[in-house]
Amino acid sequence: MGHSHDGSLKQVHVITRHGSRRQLPKDADSLSESETAIDSLLTPLGQQQQYQLGVWLREHYSNSSTTGFADNVLAEYDPIRVHVESSAYERTLVSAQSLLLGLFPSATRGLQLIPETPPVIPIYSKARHNDFDLRAYDKCPTYHDTLEKLYNTQTWRQMEFNSMHLLRKLALIPAFSEYAQHLDGEYIPLKDIWNVYDLIQVAMAECGTAGSYFYDACRDLPDPSVATSIQGEDWTAVRELAHAVELLKFGADMAESKVGGPLLDRIATRMDKYQGSAEQQKLYLYSAHYPTLLGLYAAMNIPFHEEGVIPEYASALIFEVHQGTEYWKFYVRIFYKSGTSTELSPIHLSDTCRTDVKDGCDLFSFLQEIRTRRLTPTEWCTACGNTKADACLQHQLELHHPAQSSCSSHNNSRYAAVYFAGMVSTLMILMVWNTFCKQRPTVRSSTKTDEFHDHVQPEEDFVQNHNGQPQQNGHEEEGVFVQNNGYPQNDAPVPPPVITSDAMLA
Repeated sequence: MGHSHDGSLKQVHVITRHGSRRQLPKDADSLSESETAIDSLLTPLGQQQQYQLGVWLREHYSNSSTTGFADNVLAEYDPIRVHVESSAYERTLVSAQSLLLGLFPSATRGLQLIPETPPVIPIYSKARHNDFDLRAYDKCPTYHDTLEKLYNTQTWRQMEFNSMHLLRKLALIPAFSEYAQHLDGEYIPLKDIWNVYDLIQVAMAECGTAGSYFYDACRDLPDPSVATSIQGEDWTAVRELAHAVELLKFGADMAESKVGGPLLDRIATRMDKYQGSAEQQKLYLYSAHYPTLLGLYAAMNIPFHEEGVIPEYASALIFEVHQGTEYWKFYVRIFYKSGTSTELSPIHLSDTCRTDVKDGCDLFSFLQEIRTRRLTPTEWCTACGNTKADACLQHQLELHHPAQSSCSSHNNSRYAAVYFAGMVSTLMILMVWNTFCKQRPTVRSSTKTDEFHDHVQPEEDFVQNHNGQPQQNGHEEEGVFVQNNGYPQNDAPVPPPVITSDAMLA
């Protein structure tokens, strides 16, 4: 689908699902991943999928209607214009690297000093417990409570009952025995259908392709034969059921803004910041997961447009910001690209904020429509009841110890003010003392020291050289004072001391 104005494209946000990976067992209640999943490593097939997505993005934004963006952003990699983020998982980090290989070939990356290796493009990620932009779904206790309630609803029980024949058939396959429940006969609980589906899907993708590249991913499966254990209509039924369950769990009614609200806020903030600024055209890439994409749909309160299926590997949700013919007017357009498609599908936020109209949805209207759906970090912490992320801990500190939090947040400026005040006070004291000393009358005593002060220059006016002779103003001179046991002497004899007494001085 073309773009409205040559050179009008100012900002692009691309949120992707990673490529094909190894098996990924998940806990249905907390959505946490199994620690035995070897981090669900991206496979060579997954790297290829992401590379092809990168090539597609480069070709798409290099067409004639977006030459301005292609020339300024894609012609040569510029860290000021390109920012890449990823969740801190191997499959998303490698997906980002693979996509960048297709999006920015070696020739666009500047000087290459390492043989056969293009210069590296940085990818930014947060510590896992802090990443609620790309992975809020496994860090939100109130959302997990909602899922637990869902599993006990009549709707859920009816779905499970309607699928019982298939669930019992799956329980007979040895590879799925660990998920089987022994209540009224063996069957796979509906909430664990994802783990069954995922194992079959990975086996079909990785074991069904000839070649040594895919050998490890297939070999590491607990039972590679599951690739052929379910076929035809049964496989279609498993796939549809698993996808229906995930779409229900991550839909707007369940997830609300808790899964996608923080990322939507991050994107909207970057869009809004561009207005009225001199910021250059920019490309943002976010390497994430299918719940991330579904969470964004839920946060925007629109259903996932591909009915009955979850986002495929290497799928992308794209937000574009265009500048209209009126210089300070900006528009938003939203598209979705399925992993196996080369076409973009327009996404409409509402009937009044559509992508298929001229220019797109006015940016101001877009921001107004999502204002109650985007969540700042503090809002997300409150909505989710998270107490582990650093931002949430800081929020708790501010709530329960506002004085301490305020003190902590202003320590640097407070210490600087105290230091400055101390310096000023010290200087004032020295000035007063100096003035006092100058005005104080001098009382002489009958000591040889008085005589010395009558004849010798101040201490700062002379220094001793290496021979013990004085050096005044940096030069040796004859006939000047030389210290001898604390008394001055020169070529002339020292006059006798003047004897005074306190009565005479008075």
